[in-house]
Amino acid sequence: MGIIIWPDVDWPFSSWVVSAPGNRYRTIQTNPETVLPMNPITAIPQYMQTVFEATLAWKPVFPWFRGEPANATTPLLPKVFRRKYDENNLLQTFRRRAHLLNLPVIPPLQATDQWLFLARHVGLPTRLLDWSEGALIGLYFASDAAERDPESGGRSVVWMLNPFELNKKSAKDGRPNAFPLTWLDVREQTIDETGKPGLKINVGFENIAAAWEMEQRGLDNPVAIQPTTVHPRMNAQHSYFTVHGKRHESLTKMVGAECLRRFDIQIPPERGIKELRTMGIADSTIMPDAESLAKELSRFMVEDQ
Repeated sequence: MGIIIWPDVDWPFSSWVVSAPGNRYRTIQTNPETVLPMNPITAIPQYMQTVFEATLAWKPVFPWFRGEPANATTPLLPKVFRRKYDENNLLQTFRRRAHLLNLPVIPPLQATDQWLFLARHVGLPTRLLDWSEGALIGLYFASDAAERDPESGGRSVVWMLNPFELNKKSAKDGRPNAFPLTWLDVREQTIDETGKPGLKINVGFENIAAAWEMEQRGLDNPVAIQPTTVHPRMNAQHSYFTVHGKRHESLTKMVGAECLRRFDIQIPPERGIKELRTMGIADSTIMPDAESLAKELSRFMVEDQ
């Protein structure tokens, strides 16, 4: 369930030796803030082979993937922290007004986790970062972002995350290889066998509470969670989230290569999107709605192609 005893936190980071089959990584001494780039990827088969090799050291973990343009000025930073948004006002107003808008699921008013997930998937700035279990889905979002951004030069990045390793760093006493519940609020004072006071909490709920309670709650660092599906897009995208805490910084500044890998994509976006469509990864399959179907048809049903 992800309930831990939380007297205090220390971060026993040490040097890490980074390597992978085929010598795709340099073997170096690094620190937790170092995420080594891979060799540039220029074709989808190369991308999949690189992903398979990079995940060998993480088994039996199923990694998560996220695509971004290569020139992103705020990589792996939730949208609500990229500008000076009033996060609480955004969420409260969204919950107050959205329930009449013919949404596929209307969460109960008290289900703050579900309202946060829903808000993110319809585009509201939140402290969530979207991830997918699908490597090709991550590549689709990377290619789509690069195509829409003329300043990207057609280059993009796919990030690969080890969610369990992230949670070990955010809550060192948490249950290993299990996702904490997002809906259960646990907050109890405790005393250990030495008489030291502590606090029993559910780490899966804390950063969600931070969003709704103006950070009177919350951990310092992000937590990886398994969300309740409240929108068809979440199911189609094999959706997962990380929830930032009180540190409003890029994930790249908080973890290193033990948690995070970076794949530099130099596949021309138009070509990549076309090839992904032949593999069943397209606008209308990733986002199953009429608007995305129209986007997909507009991409490919052009006589001058």
